[in-house]
Formats: sequence, structure tokens, C-alpha cells
Amino acid sequence: MKKNIISSLLIVLAMSIGFSSCEDMLEANNERHADINSVVGDTLYGYWGILKSLQNIGERYVILGECRGDLVDGTEYISDSISSILKFDKANNTDGSNRYLRMADFYHVINSCNAFIHNCDTARVDGRKNQVMKKEYAQVCAIRAWIYLQLVQIYGDVPYITEPMISTAQIDNYWENDGATVNASTLKDQSIIRELISLRNIEPMNYGNYGYSTIICHATQCIFPANLVLGDIFLLEGSTASCERAAQFYYDYLNSENGGPVHFNGKCYASRNQRDESIDYSDYNGWIDIFRNKNEVTNATELITVIPSSTNKLWGTVQRGVNELFGFEPSLAVKTDTASNTSASIYLAPNFERQLTASKGYENLSANQEYEFYLGTNSNPLQDSVRVLEGAGDARFHIACPNATDEDGASVRFVTKQNPRALTNPSNSYSTTYPVIYRKATVWLRFAEAINRAGFPGYAFAILKSGMVNNSKWLPADSALYIATPAYYYYDYTDTVAHHVTAATQTALVNSLLTDSIITDSLAAVAAVQFQPATYSQWQTQALGSTVCNYISLQEMTKAKSRPYLQFLTDYFNGSDKVDYVSISNSDYNTGVTRYNPNNNTYITNGIHWRGCGGMAYNESRTSFNYVNQINKMLTTYEGDTLAMTKEAIYDEANEAKVINAIEDLICDEMALESGIEGNRFFDLMRMARHRNDNDFLARRVAARKSSYDSPDEALRTRLQTESNWYLPTRTRQ
Repeated sequence: MKKNIISSLLIVLAMSIGFSSCEDMLEANNERHADINSVVGDTLYGYWGILKSLQNIGERYVILGECRGDLVDGTEYISDSISSILKFDKANNTDGSNRYLRMADFYHVINSCNAFIHNCDTARVDGRKNQVMKKEYAQVCAIRAWIYLQLVQIYGDVPYITEPMISTAQIDNYWENDGATVNASTLKDQSIIRELISLRNIEPMNYGNYGYSTIICHATQCIFPANLVLGDIFLLEGSTASCERAAQFYYDYLNSENGGPVHFNGKCYASRNQRDESIDYSDYNGWIDIFRNKNEVTNATELITVIPSSTNKLWGTVQRGVNELFGFEPSLAVKTDTASNTSASIYLAPNFERQLTASKGYENLSANQEYEFYLGTNSNPLQDSVRVLEGAGDARFHIACPNATDEDGASVRFVTKQNPRALTNPSNSYSTTYPVIYRKATVWLRFAEAINRAGFPGYAFAILKSGMVNNSKWLPADSALYIATPAYYYYDYTDTVAHHVTAATQTALVNSLLTDSIITDSLAAVAAVQFQPATYSQWQTQALGSTVCNYISLQEMTKAKSRPYLQFLTDYFNGSDKVDYVSISNSDYNTGVTRYNPNNNTYITNGIHWRGCGGMAYNESRTSFNYVNQINKMLTTYEGDTLAMTKEAIYDEANEAKVINAIEDLICDEMALESGIEGNRFFDLMRMARHRNDNDFLARRVAARKSSYDSPDEALRTRLQTESNWYLPTRTRQ
């Protein structure tokens, strides 16, 4: 079905294709309905009509997901309608009271999906006996499930409709007679989810590039992968069993042909200015540009799913709301090269009277991170010192939310995450791929959330610090090289004295790993243990480019053997042989500092935290971002523990629930640092509160947006301790 004439999605979407349902679905006295039978002739155009209707709700994914979270706050210029969303003011958040609160728009998409599914002939085949519409059918089922996921996260208990409705009488009858409803706890058990599970391995369609004159995005970036939608739905339900199901769905996507590898050329750098000792965050080295990627989804791309916006109203829908709320107004630029060649484009002009900005809580979270780098020489890297760049925090926040100076000379923070050049070069700043629904790093973070709840906190921590790689990167060619004096190589709960495995036991375990076909062929990190070599050269020879997770317990590794969602077959976090270094030319730390990247320094790991906080050494004693320290940091910050847990206590099975909560806190923070202002935040907090059956988990974080976790807005915190106050109000049944 690949045709040149469909290269422009937005031209097609701009056409009034009649494949729409009730524009004001679930609103009374609506007289606008589509004649479904008149549009069945070309189901392909019906699919594009569904994509167009997605554009009507795309921006509210960001606005409703962030305005109700802890990373965004209002300015003195905020409108009453946006302020009421921030404050969870249900009295003024009535359905349809502003354009971001129209529940009907979601049901418009659902009804279009229902009509498509009802009328699509999946049995129709081409000359090669291929079912010509099966791929589109499966994708529409995924879109419908994703829309229901949004509804239950935004509105709570919502009408569950699986058949197309083509008359006002049908709608009113459904509403007035208490038709079926669905919520976050019951969605995973519905028929549409069971059907999607049966369709999840169907290869998605590929229509090439979308866009007219200017490529907006590739068609594969408008696909909602069924495994990711299913993973999110089961993760939201939150039970241990559902988290294991979610982990398997994420794994199946990550382990697919284009699913999982994360390439870390997008690190955000922080460095100290030699003249005035200020911190410079100007070098983002591609991290922001991952949002502007227009290539086909492959294992080398970060973006997975976007809801595209046109750059020109002539060619389709221009999504303006998010940019305007954060202080960027679209302006039209017309350029004429020749008498017959005129082009128009949109650029973003900064507006200091913006309504939304990054919250103080978000800024404080960034400041509490430790940006690490290494001092020394290229000739003797193991003697290098790990240092923290004081005052730097997480570089991702400063690049995504930089300061600008207004006309009065005041410093004003702008959220420019999707438009990194909007302040410095606005003529080249317009992003056409907003919002981002799925990308590689956020999928890995949700996978970490799932496996942590499934009982694998060490593996979850590995995703943040070290990454997961093919088992061949872990196992030595000669196990004898990895046997040294006994230490905390990995933890054994049955050893109540030393909690470590002896050299003899370690030798036996290494040999068993090398001969276990399940392990040697597939397990990502079962041997992610520091089998310490006698010399650095032996380590470099045996483990070039690998990472080490000696914090994973023996019990956890043993349990992982029976979990199919931990059996990876390839490299998923691309190890780097370069690391950010500084070399000191004299004794004054702040002068004469240069940066260089020596080759073959393979002891730096590339987990997601690395993207904004420098390199973390594999040796747990050489980095602040280590398992024991981070668990204690989370316990004291969020869980109310006043005394640090010993290493032995952390590995005591009796404390597993506490460790899982601490790692979840850490994942929660990392989600803010990596994917803040993308629309995920409130839903991330909602899931984790459900995991714990603790509404205050969400309430206290949201209430801390104006200051810090220790100084929340108590009135807002009290309001959000009642779950019904999380949701927007729906139409009241008569």
C-alpha cells in the first residue's frame, strides 16, 4: 500500500474525509453524525481520518499530563482556565469549559475507531494472498486502546463503547441507561484489550515520509506499537502479576528488530567556565535533537511515536497550544527565491508573558543531582579521581529549561525542550513532532518500573546506571581471570555472616554460567557481577566496552533465569569507549582546565542517568550514583527513614519491599529528569501511587511543585489524598 500520492499525511488529513463520528460524542442534543456506510468504500482514508482526529487531542496529552504534575507551574500571566487545571479546581474544570477539557474529542476518536473496526474487511487479500487491511486494522485497535488509557487516567471511570454510534438516540440511550464503564483497574480485562493482545505481533504498515515540501515525520513514527500500549495498560493496573505482564510486553517490543538499543551520543554536558567559574550547559550534543528526528523508526532512532503538527496551515493542523502556553508564538515567514519559488514556514517568537514555566520543585530536583567527571591523565586512567562539578546538577534540566533575559534585565526561565534553538535562533526552531508519545528512553524507564515491581530492583537500577547488554559482554573467555580475593562480589541471602560468595563458590558459579545454554545465549545481566580481574589489562582485554553490575544479588540473578522478560539477545545500551575527562595543567582547579576524550577507557557505564549527570564508574565505591547510596538517599528523602541502611540490611530479603519502594522513587526522579514536560508526569505519579496503594505518594509530590518535597502546599496535598480529585469531572448521568 506504499504510494507516492500519500506522501503528505497532512494534506490528506486536511481534506474533509467523511470518516468521522459524532463530533460532540456524549454531549446532549448533538445533530452531527457521519453516515458510516458512505465511507466504507476506502478504509485507508478512514485510517487517515483517525490520525487527523488524534491531532485534536495530541496537545492535551502534554497539557493535562504536565499541568497536573509537579514539574510545571503557572506564572503571573496564567489564564483562569489553565490555572484551574493546575489547582485541580473541579468546580471550574467542567467538561468543555475550555478546549483542553472536551471529553467528547476522545470519544470522537473512539467512535471513528469503532466504525473502522466494524466495517474493515480484514479477509480481503491481494494477488499475493496478503490480507491488505490487516495491518491498519491492528493499528486502529492499538489507537483505540491507547485512547481508553488516556480516558481512564484523565477522567477515572468512563463509558466503555465498542460499537459505532451513528445517531443521537443511540448515544442518549447508552448514557441514560447506565451503559458499561471502565477504569484503570478494569481496562486490562476488557474485550478490546484481549483482541489487541492477539494482534500485537502484526508488522506495522510503512507509508514512507509524511509532509508536503518539508518532511514532517516518517509514517512509522505515527504508529502506536501494540506492545507498548499493552505494557502501559497493565502497568497502570499495578498488581505484581500485571507488572510482570507489562514487563513482558515492554520486553517484546524492546527485543524486536527496531525496538530497544539506546544510543547515547545525546549526552548533555556541563562544564565550568574558566573565567568566571559559572557553569556552562551549552553542549547538549544531540540530546535535544532526538525530538526533531524525522527518520524511519529503527534501532538507531530515539523517537517511536509522535502526533505530528504541520508547519503550515495550508497543509494541515498546526498544533500551537503547548508552544504558546510555554511562551513561544508561531509567526509566519515567507521566502521568495525566484518568481516561481515561494516558500512559507513557521518560526517561534519568544513571549515573556508566558503562562507556564518549569516549577521550583523541578529545579530543585535537578540541583540535587551530582554531575560526575574524572580528573587525571590518559596514561593511567584507573588512578583518576571521580569529582562532582559543584553547582551543576543535572544538565538535562538546564538545557531543556534555560534562562533568558527579558527587556528589564530580569532572568526568566523558558521551557524550550521541544524547541532548543527558539531563544538563540528562532528562524530555525519550529518542531513538527510534538507531542512525543513514545521514545526509547521512556520505554526503558517504564520497563525498569515494571521489573522493579516484579521483584528485580537491581536490574531496574542497572537501566539507570549501567544499561543492559548482551550476555556475551559479561562472561569472560577464561573464568580464572575473574577469581580474586573474596569480597562483595554479589550477595547471597543464605550467607548470614558475610553475605558474599566465596572464591570457590564463585568459580563454580562462573563455570555453570558458561555452560548454561539459557544463560550464555540470552540473559542480559545474570553475570553482571564484578568478577574482579587481577590487573586492569586483563579487565580491558576480557570486557572491552562492557559494564558491570556487581550490585545485583545472587538471589535476584538466579530468579531472573526463569523470567522470559529478562532474556535479552543483543546490546541495548550502547557502551562507549570515550568519557568526559578534564586534565589539570596546574594546581588551581578552576584554571587551565581542558577537556578531552581518551580512547579505551571502558570503565564508564552508560545508563540513562548518564545522559545528564556525566559518567558513572563501574566500581561502586568510586561513584556517588551507586546502589547503596541511592537507596539510602531515596529512603531519607521520600520514605521518612532517618538512619541509613547498611549494605547488609539493603540485601536482607526482609527489607525487599522497602528497597523496591526506594528504587521506584529513584526511577520516578529519573523519569522527571529525562522525560519532564513531555506529557508523562502526572500519569507516572498516578501509576506509582497505585502500585503502593498510597495516594500521598502523588499528593505530596504535586504539592511540592512550588518549593520542595519537605515544604508542600498542604491544602493541595490534602485535596489530592482523595483519588477522585485526581480526575476531571465528566458529564453527570441524569
